[in-house]
Amino acid sequence: MKSVRIFRRNMMAGLAIVLLFLFADFVEPKSHLQQAQLSCGGKVTVFANMDACTNYPGYRAGCGCGPVENPWYATYRWGLIPLLAGLLGAATLIGSLIRRLVFLNGAVVIALVAQSSIHALFYERYSSVDLVFNLLFFPLIAAALCILVTAWFTALRFSVRWIGIRTSAT
Repeated sequence: MKSVRIFRRNMMAGLAIVLLFLFADFVEPKSHLQQAQLSCGGKVTVFANMDACTNYPGYRAGCGCGPVENPWYATYRWGLIPLLAGLLGAATLIGSLIRRLVFLNGAVVIALVAQSSIHALFYERYSSVDLVFNLLFFPLIAAALCILVTAWFTALRFSVRWIGIRTSAT
């Protein structure tokens, strides 16, 4: 009976982690800023948008307008979300360490499959080339996120244990 209760609670925690990933995907910052940059012969100029870049009088053959990457996107995607998932897992998952890690990493993979499915079904801007690219690199992306979430989970779990040992010693 106790293992059923642990399983049920871990399933709810896993569902919370999946919902965290789906919500985070919904509110994430855009990967590129509104601005565009013109690269022309070693000179880079930034414009308010892509239209202003291509309409610039100095734009000529050999020059290229491209989007400006958002520096917060990578920090959010590869830093904040794994930290929050690891924190949520450390706070809510119960049972042995192996059982916790199975539920945690299973929830991460399920969340990534759900995100990919939602993007493929509801966003028409993705082409078949993007779909093939995502399928080829899905295991690497899932492994990287699982490693990051597991690292945060382990660090948070052992830091709480270490703080508990330090406070009980005094």
